[in-house]
Amino acid sequence: PAKYIIKDPNLFPMLNQFRLAGKKVFLLTNSLYDYTEVVMSYLYEDEDQSSGKRWLDFFDLAITGSCKPAFLQDPHLSLFRVNTDDNSLRNTDGVTGEVDA
Repeated sequence: PAKYIIKDPNLFPMLNQFRLAGKKVFLLTNSLYDYTEVVMSYLYEDEDQSSGKRWLDFFDLAITGSCKPAFLQDPHLSLFRVNTDDNSLRNTDGVTGEVDA
């Protein structure tokens, strides 16, 4: 990823400050989860890992494969919950609230 992505050392401190200030932080991308995982892990690799946090811990919600702009306009698009252990997908049609793994 280094060939195409320039790291910003302020990215994760900024996200952390937003969360500490009570702001809700989300990630919305058209990229699928497997690609997003590679990019975000690359961006996060230089951060202090002693806390045990992953890049996902800096977001209240992460939506990948969002099909923007249709995501914002079409109420019939399917959403899938990603199991981050194995990248499997679970359809969320009709599901509200938290879902067990």
